[in-house]
Amino acid sequence: MFLDQQKLALAVEMQAKSYTLLRWVGESVSSGLLSFQTAHTYSTLPLAAADWIDKHYLNIPEAARVARTDIPAFANFFSTYLENSFDLIESPGRIRFSPDAHCFCPMCSWMIDAPNLKTKSLSAGDKKRALRMQIHSILQIGIDTGAMLDESRAEAIVSDNGEATALVAYGHDLIQRLDAIANGPAVLALWRRFAWNASGSPKPKFRLSTQMIISAESDLRALVTAR
Repeated sequence: MFLDQQKLALAVEMQAKSYTLLRWVGESVSSGLLSFQTAHTYSTLPLAAADWIDKHYLNIPEAARVARTDIPAFANFFSTYLENSFDLIESPGRIRFSPDAHCFCPMCSWMIDAPNLKTKSLSAGDKKRALRMQIHSILQIGIDTGAMLDESRAEAIVSDNGEATALVAYGHDLIQRLDAIANGPAVLALWRRFAWNASGSPKPKFRLSTQMIISAESDLRALVTAR
């Protein structure tokens, strides 16, 4: 199915806001600006995140704030951002709750560890899964356009169009994350295909846009249907 531009635009916005919120949380916990006074329990991180964001809505910086009606989707997305891109740095004596509020919910437990987050290390398996996501995005375009693509043709297109296919695969993943579906560190591997340069470092001032993804899909659609 071709990318839904409305959902994609929302997901791209939430990707940027999630990162801004993530950085604010880490800085605020480190400086002691955040504290947790309400004890509660939740079975999942998205549910805990939704409640936490709602309660702290006016304290969250405007650049990291969404409309209240979008909080459930934002909480879903925010939770997958953590699962896909970060690990907790283990430290002796680390506790998984707020010592002041005695809260064991996933959100407050994560908040205590926020300053100890580090970017996940990518394995060969993560990179292989990212490649499969790129191939799948091409096969899906083939299905949507009625083109008859076999696996070898899809692999060849990915090989010659790594950045574009990574963008489209990442776009599909962004939309899934609105429903709290996380594909793990493979998504980070996709990100580095288009947001990093050939030397292996982030592109200066790179900013993902909806149009960037839609344009890549359009170019690939033309390539797939070309005879």
